[in-house]
This record gives sequence, C-alpha cells and structure tokens, in this order.
Amino acid sequence: MWLNSWMRAAILAGLTGSVAAVTQITDDEMTSLLNAGGVELANRYAPMWFFGQSQNQPPCYPTWAFGGSPTTPDIYDDAHKTPAAPQCQYPNVGCNCRNPDVGIGNPGPAFPVYYTYQHCSDTEVRVVYNLFYEKDGATFGAIQTGHDYDWERVIVIHSRDSNNMWAPSRALLSAHSGYHNLAWGDIQNTLTTDEINAGDAKDPDGVQNNDHPKVYVAWSKHPNFDTRNTGFNDPISQSLEDAFRSQDWWHFVETQNYSKIRADLSTAAGQALGAADWGEASSNPPSVHATVCKTDILIIGGGYAGASAAYHLFPEDQHGATPNVVLLEARELCSGATGRNGGHLRPDPYSATAKYTERYGIEAAVEVVRFEIAHMKLLEELVRKEKIDCDLTFTRSLEIYLDADELATMKDFYDSLVDRGLDFIDDVKYLSQEEAQKIAKVRNAQGGFSFSAGHLWPYKLIAGLIRIAIARGLNLQTSTMVTEIGQNRTPEGLWPVSTNRGVICARKIILATNAFTSALAPEYSKAIVPCKGLCTHIEAAPGAPYQKLPETYVIRHKPGAFIYQISRNDGSIIVGGAKDTYKDIHEQWYNNPDDGTLVKSVEHYFDGYMQRTFFGWEDSQATVKHIWTGVMGFSADSLPHIGEIPGKPGQFIAAGFNGHGMPVAFLCGKAIVQMAQQSVSFQETGLPRLFETSSARLDPVYDDTLD
Repeated sequence: MWLNSWMRAAILAGLTGSVAAVTQITDDEMTSLLNAGGVELANRYAPMWFFGQSQNQPPCYPTWAFGGSPTTPDIYDDAHKTPAAPQCQYPNVGCNCRNPDVGIGNPGPAFPVYYTYQHCSDTEVRVVYNLFYEKDGATFGAIQTGHDYDWERVIVIHSRDSNNMWAPSRALLSAHSGYHNLAWGDIQNTLTTDEINAGDAKDPDGVQNNDHPKVYVAWSKHPNFDTRNTGFNDPISQSLEDAFRSQDWWHFVETQNYSKIRADLSTAAGQALGAADWGEASSNPPSVHATVCKTDILIIGGGYAGASAAYHLFPEDQHGATPNVVLLEARELCSGATGRNGGHLRPDPYSATAKYTERYGIEAAVEVVRFEIAHMKLLEELVRKEKIDCDLTFTRSLEIYLDADELATMKDFYDSLVDRGLDFIDDVKYLSQEEAQKIAKVRNAQGGFSFSAGHLWPYKLIAGLIRIAIARGLNLQTSTMVTEIGQNRTPEGLWPVSTNRGVICARKIILATNAFTSALAPEYSKAIVPCKGLCTHIEAAPGAPYQKLPETYVIRHKPGAFIYQISRNDGSIIVGGAKDTYKDIHEQWYNNPDDGTLVKSVEHYFDGYMQRTFFGWEDSQATVKHIWTGVMGFSADSLPHIGEIPGKPGQFIAAGFNGHGMPVAFLCGKAIVQMAQQSVSFQETGLPRLFETSSARLDPVYDDTLD
C-alpha cells in the first residue's frame, strides 16, 4: 500500500491553489490501455508544452530525429538521421535549427513525441514523453554553453490506490541532467482535455490536479518547468533554475503522432534511436526506457534512520533538480524498532564513555558524547521549525544504582571526567544515596547521576518527517519487502534490487535496515545481530494515588541488569529492559528477528513493577496495560555502522544502533545523505570516528551482544 489514510489526507489537505479532480481509471482499463501499446494512456495525460522566445530570438523547436516532418514520417536509418545544428553566438539560441515560424501567441507547428512506457510494479506505471532538439545552448564569446543534439522528457507516474483505481501521482520534468520531481497535485497549472481541444490552453492558469500539466520549456537549454520565469535571460541563468521560459507558443501533441513513434526497443523507431550516436545527448528514448523504473537513491527501511535520510534528501531550500528517491518499507511505516521503543532521547555522557575510553581513548569517546548531546537542541529546533507534533518533552534523566560497588566504579570514572574539565560533564550531577532516594523515589537506591534528557513519541516524529519528504518528492512504498540486492551492478552502473513486487534499480542504496541488515548484506552477519527486547505501558488505576515522576530513568540493579523508563504526559509509564532475566535463554532473543512474539520468560516481570520499585506507588494499583517486543540491531562493538559498505560502491549503511538510536540516528541519516548524494567523505560529515563502517569491523574484535 502507499500510505495510511491519515497521512494521505494530511498531504492532500496541504495542497494550494484551485484544485480540480484528475481523471481516474480502473484496473481493467489500465490493463487494456497497456495491452493496446499505451497510445491512449499517453494521450490521456499528455503534457501541454509551451516554448517562448527572448530578446527577439526564437528557440530551437522540437523536431523529428530521422528527417521526418508534419507530413512525412521518420525513416529509421543512419542516412536520414537529422543533422546537428551548428552553434551561434548568444543570444541567437535558435539559429540553424527548427523554429516555430508562427507569430507569438499562436499554436506552434506539430512536433513528434517519442513515447515509451513501463509497468514498473503492480501499483506503478510510468509513461515517458521524449522531445528531440537539433542542439542545446549557444556560444558566449569563446565559451561553449551547449552541445549537439538534445533529448528532454517528461515522465508521468501513474499509481494504483487501495481501491484499485489508477491516476497520475507525480511528474518528473527533465532539467539540467536531473528532474523536477512534482506531486501531481502540486503542479502549478493543469488543463482538461476539453480546454485543449477548444484551443483554450493558455487559460486558465492556477488550476491544479487536471489531466494535462502545463510544461514550460526554457528558451536556451530546454529544461522543463511547471512555472514561468520571464525575469532572467542572461547566459548564466540559462543553466540554472532562473532560466527564461514563457508561453509564446503552445502545442498539444495530436493522437496520430503517437502511433508512429512509440520508441522502445520493440519498435523500429526505438531500435534506430538506440543505435544512433547523439553525442553528449545520451539520454535517448530507449536508454531512458531501460532505466525508467530506476531511482537515483533507494532507501531501504522506514524507521528513524531511513526517515532522517529521506528528510535530508529533500531540504526546504533545495536548489536545482530534485532527486528521484524511493523508500521501501517491508511492512508499515515505522513498524520496526523505532515505532516500538520508548522514545528515550537520552545521551550517555559517562556510562558507555567508560568502555569507549578503555578501548579507543578519551578523545574518540568524547566525540560520541558530544554527538549525542547535539541531538537534543537539534531535535528541538527541528520539531519547532517543521511543526511536528511528537510530544517532545525535555527533562532530567536519573541514572540510579542499586549496587554500591557498581556505583563506586562509575563514580570514579565520573570524577576523572570532572578532573579533565570536559564541558559536557558540568551538566551531570552526582546524587548521594539520600539525594537519590529523595529525588528519584527509588527504593534501595545507593546513589546515581542526573543530566539533561528528553522523550518523545517516535512514530509521530517519523510520520512527520516522512510526510514532509513526500510533499517534496519522496516516493514511499510500504508493504514492499526487499528480498535481495544484486551482487553486481548493471552496465549502466545500477544496483538491481529484488522485492516482492518486482525489481527496481538504483544508482545509490541506503540500507537503513538496522536489525535486519544481514539479510540483505550478509557481510554484516557477525557485526550486527538482531536482538529482541521488551517494552510495556503501565498505568495506575483510575482515581488511585501515585507519585508523579517527571524525569526519565535508567535503574541499574547490578552490572548488566537495568531497566529504562519514561513518564508519558498523562502520567502513565513506558518501561522496558530487564534483559538480565532472559539473557541466558539465547533462542528467545539473540539472533532472533521475530518481533511478533513475546519473550516468554519475562512476560510477567513488570507486573507490580511500579509498586515494588517506587515510593508513592504502593497504593496505585498500577497494572501493565500493553506489552510488546521489538528487535534491535546490536553491533558487536556497541557502535553504529555508518558509511559506504566495503567493496560495494554506491551502497551505504546506517544501522546497528544498539537500542540507543534516539540520540544518534537523526544526524547519522543526515551524514549518510551527504556521503551518498554529495560524495562527501566520512571524515567530512562530522560523525564520530568510531561510527565508520569498515572491513575490519565486519570481523569484530569485541562481542558485546551477549553481555
């Protein structure tokens, strides 16, 4: 399925402008149209192209690739290949090539559309409308701004909904080696077929969600836009988003043109177009057809890391063409560990730091601490800026020790951090036994620590991030299980990815699969292990007395034995952990990816937990209202794996968060996007050095997963 109903409604509610209703077709109609060669499907939703002139210079107008004309067809052999048009000095961008040759404001002459289509999956069909030009750009002094020949296109993506009805969902408008990726309802100007047939294509403007998008072709280099821009006609702007485009001429492609120029390799046209040398204009119709079901970046996994990556791939102030990004989730959005955890936004300023210091030195350990603390302010700013309602609450976290010896060991390490004068340690307060029992209300507390932390509702945060990404161009596909990633790239440099709904090819892959990583990347089988955990929701009886607990908690009973806990805003409690009670029963939790069954040996551990643990809860009659499991990705060395997968260029990983992803995953998602999209090195991302995945870490020195 595409999206759950509330998210779909929220997205549709955000559309602006005058909104019409795009024509839907049934599943049977779609099948019939495809079986008939796609001609009528292409015609029903064809773009209306507008071509404008500037500085009294007409544009280079679309034409036939093999010598055709409005009255004669192409002849598909090399002898009839249309010659490239020589370049002229700017602003004479239309010299030596076909011009509209009609007065401004009149319909332009006919031109061919070399169309193809692909049935990408059971819920997606893509129709490609290709236009051919004899050249692109002009010369400016000694600078060559263009090249021989030019192929540009509009791709209309048709999607099937849960009622088995099809309609256009997105349009990809080629622009400067990329695409403007637009939700159909966001296209600024659309027309009905009746308006076009009546010659009313210029008006109305501002009506969205009709069947035919208005596409404005830039004057010099032919990128496609859904908006006009008549303010910039200098040479530099023609290669940018400011490229001049207007609606001086228009033309709706007539039905008869389609039947002659279907251009995939099943036709003579496609075979000739694919065999010809178009110089730098290599995106001819058959080559695009072969990869139209591909994506620039494929994210696998709809949890925190995947949602963060999707969000950062579509920044609000993005310049240039938007990337073609698909996110695949095997089940529902945020259905794995992210949606099942307690939302404990809790950096670890000293506990894990002790282990990292012993293994890697204080400098590397401190990088991790500062990175986690940075998430606090960052998420506060994110939630405020994007107006995401996710119950984000800031408070103090209390780490309480019931074992005096364990407390003493940690107190010694804490004192060493204080002695070093580290900035973040100022926020950490040591609690004596008396203070711990008074502040934390925990029975038998020997002492502990207090520091800044927070909590939130993870599902709401992830849904908010995904909703924003969808509005900006993300293609989300839920109920789509990836079964295999091909071992080798295609000749086009794409990674083939098999799913339960078909194959998709991607230039870059981001594995945000956490516990399930080794199923798709077996080299991580020793480095990241799926480990099951337990979580509960506890409430006091209605009207019963109980002590409010505004802080979050980690309560350590003895070395290796702890629980974590947050209080919801309604006073109820989310509590999980207690791994020590089932640690030795490996088959119930270790290397166990089944999150649909409980860990039986601990199923009743939290019955009466609040009454026996906290002062002020003795008469609360608190009971466990809900209990569930989640599967976490535990790394052998307790550190996430972030970066390019060794030996697999173009595949990236953000996984192995050890049940500690809330103060880690958001910035890891941002960093993985920088590496995948912008070719930034790991070192340039600002991530802690210990997070970098590597061949050495795939054969771990440590094994913390059974501790």
